[in-house]
Amino acid sequence: MKITPSAFSDFHFPCLRTLVATGTVGALCAIIPLIKYAPIDDLIATFPNSTPSHTIAQLYAALATATMSDGPPSLLHLSCDKSLANTLIDPPSVTFAIHGTQLRSLFHFQFLTFVELSAPAGFDLDNATVADMALAWPHLQTLELRASNYTHVKPRVTLGGLLPLAQYCLKLRSLHMSFDASTVPEWETLKTSAKKKKRVRQDQFQKLHVAQSPVEKSLAVAAFLSSVFPKLNSITTDLDQNPAHNSNALRKNWKAVELVIPVLRNVRAEEKYWTGRGRH
Repeated sequence: MKITPSAFSDFHFPCLRTLVATGTVGALCAIIPLIKYAPIDDLIATFPNSTPSHTIAQLYAALATATMSDGPPSLLHLSCDKSLANTLIDPPSVTFAIHGTQLRSLFHFQFLTFVELSAPAGFDLDNATVADMALAWPHLQTLELRASNYTHVKPRVTLGGLLPLAQYCLKLRSLHMSFDASTVPEWETLKTSAKKKKRVRQDQFQKLHVAQSPVEKSLAVAAFLSSVFPKLNSITTDLDQNPAHNSNALRKNWKAVELVIPVLRNVRAEEKYWTGRGRH
């Protein structure tokens, strides 16, 4: 017997808190109307690794349309099949990357604390999209925007594009995202406003995974990140797990950033100590 969504029209699943679903995006979109009235806290959906971005975007849009009646989910996992990860994409990677306009459907869910999203070639975002994301998801504690394949699109988000996440996501502790750190912003851009003359600072952030983000001036990048995220203590890349990449320039530059950050933290603590002694 074939079961259609209409067969479940009288079932609202009033106790369903967690949904784990695996299948094609089409099958997942068929399930979403069934949970419209369920008080979902945690939604985990896994789809094939070969799914193009426009198809994944259909899932995002379907979720935004079927608003949960008892509050939107706080945990959201929408990922490619990890068992097929780290394979090369033969077609152009841009076809398999989620664009900012496609991601915006999920900005509807404003109570998210954990977001893990993946697309075969990652996410093709800009600074404006990241700023709107930070405003839409102020309760974030973990944000992971992953590429499930080794082929990535070149990031357009800059190092300065992380500032809205620091300014508006005050509980953010962990970030997995690609960005371009080849250029370091001027210190003036760290200010929350020209009038307040107060720099952006977020004291909860600890872990940063940069995937394959470009980086050149390690000391300048470390100074920037350490100023904005003074509790940052871990920086990892996609290349860390493979010994063959130990001599890779990108990996070496990011490792240099990670090694310098605790030194900067110690210097600040020492300066604070001596400044305090000078007052007595």
